[in-house]
Amino acid sequence: MEKSEKIALLVDAYNRLRVRGIVKTQGDFAKMLGVSQSSVSGARHGDDRYLTNALIERVQALIADTPGFAPQSPAIKREDEGGVFIPEKTLELYTSLAKTCDRLSAIVDRMMPAAQSGGKNYSADVLK
Repeated sequence: MEKSEKIALLVDAYNRLRVRGIVKTQGDFAKMLGVSQSSVSGARHGDDRYLTNALIERVQALIADTPGFAPQSPAIKREDEGGVFIPEKTLELYTSLAKTCDRLSAIVDRMMPAAQSGGKNYSADVLK
């Protein structure tokens, strides 16, 4: 699996769990994976010290063990593996878009603290 595919898988898993309300923060996601929050952050930014095959195996196991969590789209597979080829630039765009959604989510959460919103997580609604 190429680096950009690993990042896309990690970001997709985090965003899907967040939207479903299973995790609220990157720290929660890291706990589910059994790693530190800084490891997840480093991996999401493409740091090879953290973006390891072992971490990706943990993400894949988490996906497999989470009820109702659809596996990663086969469209991200390489063409020679029987999937649809997606150019590197498209994967970069997806990763960038996911990071932007995370930042927007954090901004919305800061603007609408739980005390004012009656405990409702507005960012999860926005990202559905």
